Amino acid sequence: MVPCVLGLLQIIPMVTELIGSSYRYHRAECLEYCIMVIGVPNVGKSSLINSLRRQHLRKGKAARVGGEPGITRAVMSRIQVCERPLMFLLDTPGVLAPRIGSVEMGLKLALCGTVLDHLVGEETMADYLLYTLNKQQLFG
Repeated sequence: MVPCVLGLLQIIPMVTELIGSSYRYHRAECLEYCIMVIGVPNVGKSSLINSLRRQHLRKGKAARVGGEPGITRAVMSRIQVCERPLMFLLDTPGVLAPRIGSVEMGLKLALCGTVLDHLVGEETMADYLLYTLNKQQLFG
């Protein structure tokens, strides 16, 4: 648990440093940051935003979360996560490449929860998971 919290505490200072060292930073006088959080579906983008908000502002959830992909359906409003520096995050729907390179990659993405189970088939997913565990001799 401690490494996760330490990592969370390092995000805001790291982002502040990256923005401050960017050549584009000094183009405007605005001292607030607005950052998009982008990633594949169901990896915890909204949870990260809520955790940062809780950690730095001591405020509750602002982004809806769930155990399946598709909870965040559009880029909504800015969510404040820090006072100093004034920082807002934009939660985004998950994005995937237009084509999945192989059937195996598709099955792995399905097992991680990035696509809805019924699109791949629960039985196919279970079969692939058992195949992978057996192949790695993880019988427990």
